[in-house]
Amino acid sequence: MPSNMGRARLPVLAAGALLGAALAVQPANATEFKFGDSTLTIDSIASVGLSVRASKQECIYISAPNGGCADPAGVFANVNLDNGNVNFEQWDPVSAVAKIVSDVEFRKDNWGAFARVKAS
Repeated sequence: MPSNMGRARLPVLAAGALLGAALAVQPANATEFKFGDSTLTIDSIASVGLSVRASKQECIYISAPNGGCADPAGVFANVNLDNGNVNFEQWDPVSAVAKIVSDVEFRKDNWGAFARVKAS
């Protein structure tokens, strides 16, 4: 059920959001190497994302065996459908991702090759 843990996480999440915003405005840079009439270009972009539960738990959406309460009509939530409400409290992270995408391009005269690598 709801606890004070959500309030303790708020400063950490706010700091993470500010860091993410600061990193998001950084320009993308490519590195280019020239070998005579050949060119090798390497370009990488990194990104991070986070989703949090912003709302509090409501007992009418939690089943009776998990400590919920009945809605105004006297009906309890289904025990198989309340996992999102039981497992995540307010300000808990529910999803996080970090990705990097790198492009490598080689050009010589009218010929070239391109490769893209993605890790997440």
